[in-house]
Amino acid sequence: MPAASASPFALPDDIIYLNAAASGPRLHAVNAAAHDAVDQSARSWAFDIEAWFDHIEALRALAADTLGTEPAGLAFVPAASYGIAVAARNLPLGADRTAVLLAGEYPSNRNAWMVAAERDGGACIDAAPEAGETWTDAVLRSIDDRTAVVCVPPVYWTDGAPLDLHAIARAARDRGAALVVDASQSLGALPFDFDGIAPDFVASAGHKWLLGALGFGWLWAAPHWRAHGSPIEETWLAREYRESFGTASPEPLPPYRPGASRFDAGAFARPVDVAMATAAMQQLSDWTVPGIRDRLAALTGHLGERLSAHGMAALMPADHAAHMCTLRPPAERLDAVAAAVADAGIVFSRRGGGLRIAPHLNVDRAQLDRLVDVLRAAL
Repeated sequence: MPAASASPFALPDDIIYLNAAASGPRLHAVNAAAHDAVDQSARSWAFDIEAWFDHIEALRALAADTLGTEPAGLAFVPAASYGIAVAARNLPLGADRTAVLLAGEYPSNRNAWMVAAERDGGACIDAAPEAGETWTDAVLRSIDDRTAVVCVPPVYWTDGAPLDLHAIARAARDRGAALVVDASQSLGALPFDFDGIAPDFVASAGHKWLLGALGFGWLWAAPHWRAHGSPIEETWLAREYRESFGTASPEPLPPYRPGASRFDAGAFARPVDVAMATAAMQQLSDWTVPGIRDRLAALTGHLGERLSAHGMAALMPADHAAHMCTLRPPAERLDAVAAAVADAGIVFSRRGGGLRIAPHLNVDRAQLDRLVDVLRAAL
């Protein structure tokens, strides 16, 4: 483990990592937890299954407390796409019904609905802003009496443009439509108002703003679905098998365990992934999600100020979330600017015709000043 005064992030000194929207910067504590878990997993003769069950449920409770919900609402899933697939299983479109999505939405959020539309005789509607509109405007304009499901994120994945989920939730409810949220690009960096928005399902990857392991994510289910939802697989951990495990197969089939755990994916309890997620969630809990949001807003705000001070305000659209944005050089200079930024050891993603900038708390203002210097020279 690093000394107390050292950065909590395991990053080399010669890079500036601005790519948390692709994969969160790795914490030293998460690395250490992974190594410890690998060592412990080799001691199979010493495995205590009851202690392991307790560890899993402790993680569920820690995540709930950190994210502002209750443990009964959370299930373990391997990816956001798995969570969206659970939602699509429980929210069939029906003939001539529609799912409202964002135009150009990330495939993990749209593929399941496209398959459902083809299967059920429904259709997917791509909400796209017209001149002067926001993404929220486009979604609200697209919701009508045919809408069965609205599936949107809190922020657009390529540039961090925000959506008003409270307004969208009200419009969906008014039309009797369900609301599904892919929160992969915000959960852990921005607070999520589970009670106020009251969606049906919320899915999120765990390796981005939640700083955990690739292949270990989260699904939140509304109370109705915790009691009546259908999982997409039948794992022994999702049912009340613990007392009878190792004996003859019980008849009738045991009921599902309480809460969203009925949606837990098979083999979700991998020791390394659970250990990494626990270490990451403990750090997020210490920082608090509102605290992370405020610190990231200060960073992106500083970047905007420095760009403005050097006559480059037009590079950074004002309509972006606290934690991420996209810089848009002139199209004819995009390749050159992207190459210059990469050559300077600055890690970003090229998305939607621009440079997506997604800092976490590994970043300081001096590093953003360095980015601005590189942009000035490249333009």
